[in-house]
Amino acid sequence: MPELPEVEIARQQLERWTRGRVVTEVALPEPTTLRRHRSTRTADAVENPERRWAEMRGATSLALERQGKRLGWRFDGAWALELHLGMTGRWVRRGALESRPRFARLGLRFGEDWVWLSDARRFGCVVMHPDGRLSAALGEDLGPDAWTEGLDVADACAVWHGRRAIVARLQEQERLAGVGNIQAQEALYRAGVHPLRPASSLSGEERARVSAGLQATLAHTLAMTMAEEVAYLSDGGDVDNPFLVYKRGGLPCHRCGTPLVTERISSRTTTWCDSCVST
Repeated sequence: MPELPEVEIARQQLERWTRGRVVTEVALPEPTTLRRHRSTRTADAVENPERRWAEMRGATSLALERQGKRLGWRFDGAWALELHLGMTGRWVRRGALESRPRFARLGLRFGEDWVWLSDARRFGCVVMHPDGRLSAALGEDLGPDAWTEGLDVADACAVWHGRRAIVARLQEQERLAGVGNIQAQEALYRAGVHPLRPASSLSGEERARVSAGLQATLAHTLAMTMAEEVAYLSDGGDVDNPFLVYKRGGLPCHRCGTPLVTERISSRTTTWCDSCVST
């Protein structure tokens, strides 16, 4: 499932593929992908989606920006796009003479290239905003960005408050934008902090380790997964697991060799090493 690194890679790819180029053609093979607001429900599709999507023709791509797991795409026309990858979404590039990718939901053509949103599970979507509304939409109800702004270790930071497990607290987007289950458990493993620890129980030194661990795992994931197209572990096949604990339950710990422990925490599977974490 996409987290901050996968979304950041998509941002970099789309900007590299399209910046300064003009939309010459549009396609909407799945009209429900164009939605009235940020939603996983196809029932929230806009009215007359084909007509609305056609308004992108002739626009020049200016820049892409990211806040947490949300992407914004600015053009020189009236509309800006808010992009969501959902659970399985990815943006891919194809030549004008190549076939559409599997699960193509919508596309924009830039000269001899198409960029397509491919999404097997159909939770991804695109929302069209008047350009002046995009920044507000991207930041709505989100905390600071985990990559560009970092995790503040001061007591004022909302992440450190309350008795909820720290692995769950790190994933609350209104407190810290961009972190999901993968990055949270990877950061805590690097920091040597038990994921079930209440957030408010961490010392200042432990908070600093978690902050450093989060930056380290984000940087590692970005470096290891940078490719022409985003790939997810759920894809199977030749996709390598770049993580230290995620999906490695029962395997030896990289540090001490103890079998890693797996447990459901807040409805998500979390993995850690009992011998390497502070409780």
